[in-house]
Amino acid sequence: MADTRTQILEIAERLIRTRGYSGFSYAGIAEVVGTSKAAIHHYFPSKVDLGSALLDQTSQDLQAHLNSGPQTDSIAMLKHYFKIFELSILGEQVCLCGMLMAENDGLPDALRLKNKRLVDWQIQWLEDVFNRGREANELHFPGSPLSEAEFIYGAAQGLHIVAKMRNDVQSFKQSMQQLIDRYGRLH
Repeated sequence: MADTRTQILEIAERLIRTRGYSGFSYAGIAEVVGTSKAAIHHYFPSKVDLGSALLDQTSQDLQAHLNSGPQTDSIAMLKHYFKIFELSILGEQVCLCGMLMAENDGLPDALRLKNKRLVDWQIQWLEDVFNRGREANELHFPGSPLSEAEFIYGAAQGLHIVAKMRNDVQSFKQSMQQLIDRYGRLH
């Protein structure tokens, strides 16, 4: 059984990814975990502290996921990245960054900045994949690697929300495959 801190993080993440940052409370977490609000405050003095810890954990998990995948084949790297969104859809959740982006204007500054850093990091990672893919003649696209990275990030975020709403992970997979297929044809 997970320790109390880990349980709090897991429940808070699930609540944010299904209801949003504004849609969860310490009382709701305490009820699910079977503890008191005071116990939650012991681990996370404020809701911002809890959100910040979740973003830190998400960043570590994302980096571990990407490091566990292919490191040279740009198409395989993109497919491995898309797996993150597929898992969100299968778990009937929205990716944490995406949910927080939807609430961006209402987030505390510290969380807005931390989420922006995580989004920027992902776009940078994707830009590196597009740079490598172009240099290796694996990916063909008319714009800059940065514009392709931003496009793919936005497409993945939007398409995974639609697929989650429709409870249809296959539509997400097919859409992402269509995008990847286009990179091979744009000579």
